[in-house]
Formats: sequence, C-alpha cells, structure tokens
Amino acid sequence: MDEHNFTNNKLILKNTLMLYIRQILILFVTLFTSRIVLKALGSVDFGIYNLVGGIATMLGFLSSAMVVSCQRYFSFYIGKRDNDNLSKVFVTSLGIYSLICIFILLFAETIGIWFINTQLVIPENRIIVANVVYQFSLISFIVTVLGTPFTAIIVAYEKMEIYARISVLECFLKVFMAYMLNTILIDKLGLYGLFMMIITIIITSCYIIY
Repeated sequence: MDEHNFTNNKLILKNTLMLYIRQILILFVTLFTSRIVLKALGSVDFGIYNLVGGIATMLGFLSSAMVVSCQRYFSFYIGKRDNDNLSKVFVTSLGIYSLICIFILLFAETIGIWFINTQLVIPENRIIVANVVYQFSLISFIVTVLGTPFTAIIVAYEKMEIYARISVLECFLKVFMAYMLNTILIDKLGLYGLFMMIITIIITSCYIIY
C-alpha cells in the first residue's frame, strides 16, 4: 500500500513539474514571438490579425474548457476500467464537437464575413488579406475543436509528459515561424495566418496520432 502511494505521489509530482515547465515555456515563447511578429507585421497588420484572427486566441480558452469537460468523463470510466463506456463517451464527444463546428462554421461564414466586411474599420487595401486570415483562423478553430477529445483523453490517462512534449514542439514551431516571417518577402499578414493554421494542424495531428 505504501509503495502504491509512493508511486502515485511520484507520478503527481512528475506531472505537476511537467505542467509548470510547459506553462513557463509557453509564456516565454509568447512574449518572445509577439515582439518579433509585431516588428515583422507592423502595427496596422498586427492589429488586423488580432481583430480578425482573434478567433484562434479565443479558441485557446474555449479549448481548455472543452478539454477539462471531456477529461472528467474520460477519467471516470478509466478509473472504473470500463473501456466500453469510455469508447462510447469518446465517440459521443467527437460527435458533439463536430456539431459545434458545423454550427460555428455556418455562423462564421455568413454573419462573421458580413461583420468583417461592413462593420470593422479595416484599410481598404487590406480587406482581402483580412478575409484570407479569417478563413485560416476558422480552419484552425475547426481542427482544434475536433482534436479536443484526443487531447482530453491524453490528459485523462495522465500522460502529461506527452502533453508537455507536444507543447514544446508547438513553441519551437512558433519560434521558427517568427524567424521565417522576417525572412520571406511576401505579404506577411497572410503568411502569418497561414503559418498559425499549419502549426495548429501539426499539433492537433500529434495528439490524434498518439
């Protein structure tokens, strides 16, 4: 019994350290890349991205809440070693998030586009690329939401080392993206939106593959 408790305490300590390291690294990379991206885009394009592509930022908070919601149900059935119900809950959650994606996509491709093109104050010469960035952000949204059950089940199984490693990969990709943004001589706003979408697809694919 004591040995079992020691093993559990060791696992809890390891997972806690992994999560702290992950958060510190994400904070550092966010501060580092934000300065580089602002310099590369300029204040106008940086503002446009945060306004139009802010859906991806908003998703970061929404996705975290979704992961916690799924993880509770997954953890319950994992604790009971009930793999049948665990599979059912996983498939159900995937179906629910697919419906959410369809609803959000319909709303975003109608009212969202109308709002961007008629209500937001965007320079006329940047309106086309703003719409492109908006589409990239929507794709990132869909991919992240559909990947939520896969992320949640990794957390439910307490595979924090995998969770942290994938986050480290994401940080390195964002640093690389910031560097490339300063070296490639094409429209940087559209390129930034494309890079962020590609990073989202890569990271979500890692969760799904694992």
